[in-house]
Amino acid sequence: MNSKRYNFELLQAMLAELDAYLLSNELFWPLSGHPPSGEPPFPRMTLGNLLLALDELGAQADTFSEEEESRFAELRSQWEKHLHSHGTAIERKAATEQRQRLQLWRNFLDELREGSPSGANYAQQARSRAIFDRLADLIAGEGQDKSLQKSMAALDTRFRGRFAPGPFVLDPGLQRAYDPEQYWYLYGQPST
Repeated sequence: MNSKRYNFELLQAMLAELDAYLLSNELFWPLSGHPPSGEPPFPRMTLGNLLLALDELGAQADTFSEEEESRFAELRSQWEKHLHSHGTAIERKAATEQRQRLQLWRNFLDELREGSPSGANYAQQARSRAIFDRLADLIAGEGQDKSLQKSMAALDTRFRGRFAPGPFVLDPGLQRAYDPEQYWYLYGQPST
């Protein structure tokens, strides 16, 4: 898991550029902000990456100082203001990213069937799959693309036959953020 400082800086950088991101045609937006010294580079901005940054920071909340609690509340408030003021643009961008995440998962499962991916990259693939589910929270009921949901359900059915339940594949500190029923694919590995 990234440090709290890193996660605060990442979320702040994403929220600072969210308006420009929503107006752009870019799905994977390079952030102009930089991570704290000695920390890994920031990922590109997507709504899914923003949601996972919120999840990761939220998972660290039990270690917050009063100042960090206040800062996190302010960042969440900024996010909620964007949701209310740019809801349609957020839904549109989330739907585009969902299509991309579905395709990435499909590609991974095709490679898995052909025996080419290594288990080492499964955590990254499962993270991308989780983004698909998190993005659904941003899309209103009538805005949901039912065909995307059906396609993902079919892929999940196919994958369950090759999935071996086991330990949580992301950082253990994130486990509390992801319910094992909804995010079952985070709790195990593809079987060989």
